[in-house]
Amino acid sequence: HFDQENAEISQRMSDPSTSPISEYCNYLRDEVLLDRIRSAWSSGQSVFVAYGSGHAIKLEPALRQLVDI
Repeated sequence: HFDQENAEISQRMSDPSTSPISEYCNYLRDEVLLDRIRSAWSSGQSVFVAYGSGHAIKLEPALRQLVDI
């Protein structure tokens, strides 16, 4: 339960640079995104992904391998 009166604490708790739990959640999100992109790409679908730049930067090397760039 997050205290809405203290948004700063809630924001700090969700910041991946300061929270190991949030950092791991981001990692899992990236893994799921990559899996979904791979699945769509391998089935011949055209893929367009709009997501935060941090996730795009982390996924870029794997995506380059996927499309042989």
